[in-house]
Amino acid sequence: VQGLSICCLITLAITELFATSDYAIYFAVSAFILRQPLMHMAHPSSNELMMNYVGERNQELISALSSSLWSASWFISAKIFEWLRLLKFHYYEIFLITAVLYIFGVILYAVIIRQFEKMKKNAKKATSILRRRVKVADADEDDEALRIDQEWDTSNWKHEQIEAGLDYLFYIFVDETHP
Repeated sequence: VQGLSICCLITLAITELFATSDYAIYFAVSAFILRQPLMHMAHPSSNELMMNYVGERNQELISALSSSLWSASWFISAKIFEWLRLLKFHYYEIFLITAVLYIFGVILYAVIIRQFEKMKKNAKKATSILRRRVKVADADEDDEALRIDQEWDTSNWKHEQIEAGLDYLFYIFVDETHP
């Protein structure tokens, strides 16, 4: 969805080069109308990813930081736009720079999504390699206590299992709702 929005932004930028053509205004208006909703369609899923990635304990802090950064980005982008206009950049050049930055952001999100999905998958794998032993030990003559010992047997692990184990530990410390 954001890729389509970036295409609309590029279309909007290029229409400045064809401003003398009769049809350029139709492309510009169409791209302008479609770009914003397409870009914002991804916000719910990106917010969900962000909240799942940071874990339940950090959600309030990350939500506050995200809101602050979103507000700050408007101020910063306005200052950058002003600076670029003072340097005699054309609108289409500024829009193309923005499109490149959006492409970079979408690629980073794709990397984060893959990393998160891999971490979740490995965390589920790690539960199968986690060995639990239950022992009944005599505390006193008449008193029996149940002791649960959870340990990792890493002596014969492959590289993939070690990675899964590390992801599982990360998942435990970041997200309290781990499997």
